[in-house]
Amino acid sequence: MQNRNRLFDCLPPIFENIREFQCIFDAVAAALNRLSAGLSQCAANRSVFADGINQAGIDRWGQALKLNLDGLSFDEKIFEIKTRLLEQRPYNIARIKGMLEKLCGKDGYQFDVDPAGQTVHVKLALAQKANFDSVKNLLERVIPANMALNIVIMYNVYDKFAGTTHDALTESTHEKMRSDLL
Repeated sequence: MQNRNRLFDCLPPIFENIREFQCIFDAVAAALNRLSAGLSQCAANRSVFADGINQAGIDRWGQALKLNLDGLSFDEKIFEIKTRLLEQRPYNIARIKGMLEKLCGKDGYQFDVDPAGQTVHVKLALAQKANFDSVKNLLERVIPANMALNIVIMYNVYDKFAGTTHDALTESTHEKMRSDLL
């Protein structure tokens, strides 16, 4: 409707009442609306980091980056693409922490470097358990070859249940308490 009104603004007011012009402008306005929606979706598909990307955009990014995204959910596909896009040289501690923060969030990981033992220790939050393999693959590609990588999940520990009674804990198994988000 807005495009139709804009089209009428280009003509003298006398043409607004002519049925032929109304039909033409209705058809043109519908085409303009479809074009506008398509352009908006193209803009959304250009960046994986912006909201609004659709399956066609995911497929295009996957093809461009030569990723095998078969069998992954929509969110996992987006995560894989983000992981690959974040691989930009040079790799230093600040850059790697920035990558992890973009992927896992500020509190989604712990990062520590042991220069003496030439080891990089990364602990992922339990909420990032589904993304473990993607983060591990990223770190294996960006950590220097002379450094060993130790990456683990931060499971729930005793302190999280310290204020809970034994009766409340009997409803769950040890594995469930350890591995489920609280």
